[in-house]
Amino acid sequence: MENKVSILDKAVKISIIAGALIVALSVAYYFIVFIPNKENYKQTQEKKIEEKRSYCNQWAIDKAKNQNLTIGRSNNRYTESVYVGYFERCLREQGVSN
Repeated sequence: MENKVSILDKAVKISIIAGALIVALSVAYYFIVFIPNKENYKQTQEKKIEEKRSYCNQWAIDKAKNQNLTIGRSNNRYTESVYVGYFERCLREQGVSN
C-alpha cells in the first residue's frame, strides 16, 4: 500500500509541475512572440493604409484637375467637392475606410 501511495504522490507532483510549466511557457510565448508580431503586423497595415491614402490623394487631385480642363477651366484650380468625391471613391476601391 505504501508503494502505491508513493507512486501516486510522484505522479501528482509530476503532473502539477508539467501543468505549471505549460502555463509558464504559454505566458512566455504570449509576451515574447505573439505581442511583438501583432505590433509588427499592425505597423505594416498602417503603412499600407497610409500609402493607399497618399495614392488616392494624388489620383483625386489629378482627376479633379483633368475634369476642370475638360469643362473649359484653364486654371489648375479644382473644386473641393470634386476632389473629395474622387478621393472617397478611390478609398472605397482600395478598401480603406475614412
